[in-house]
Amino acid sequence: MDASHIPLGDEHRMMLSRIIETVKRYNEGYIFAEPVDYIQLGIPDYPKVIRQPMDLSTLKKNLYTYKFLGDFLKDSELIWSNCRTYNGQAQDGFYIRASTDCEKYFVNQIIKIKELGLTMALYKKIIGKEEVQNEEQEEEYNVSNIQNLIKKLSEIPEVYMMECLKWFCDAKGLTVDFDVPQFQLMFSVDDAKLLRSLEQMVIKKIQEIKESKAKKNNKK
Repeated sequence: MDASHIPLGDEHRMMLSRIIETVKRYNEGYIFAEPVDYIQLGIPDYPKVIRQPMDLSTLKKNLYTYKFLGDFLKDSELIWSNCRTYNGQAQDGFYIRASTDCEKYFVNQIIKIKELGLTMALYKKIIGKEEVQNEEQEEEYNVSNIQNLIKKLSEIPEVYMMECLKWFCDAKGLTVDFDVPQFQLMFSVDDAKLLRSLEQMVIKKIQEIKESKAKKNNKK
């Protein structure tokens, strides 16, 4: 049988529904949980760039319209590819990594449903994708990334910046006196995983600030 024509039963749909909810709670899954509110986010060009929007909640609502696994997977792939398309030129690369990470987690959870017989190779074939980024690519973190991280840190209020930096120091086991007027903190490319987590925290703060401002403007 053609891999894209693996039939979906009600039991499969229930399992896929649970997986969707799991992905919403996974790392940056919240980014893909609901339709992109391009007005609130201040990105009016979004519908011009993304012609087929998709998100996890919509994917779940559409579950019973999919007769075959391939139909479901092709729609789900729009979630990740739309993100990469719109944010492809973003300097910090946060959304690109988030989409790749969530996509991989999502597919691996479906692979665990043995009755469907899905493999990563079949998934790539169904969606016509060459490859999902390998682990080495995901772990790369260079000087340019650090410079962008520092820039992002400078964009958030000091109280949030200190909160993020204190988290980083605690995670790395560093003792830093944050009460002194000036202190020096060096970032190293060897701390790729910690720096990625710090970057995600900073991006989330920036997003929260934007959403808070948008809500205040809507009330006026």
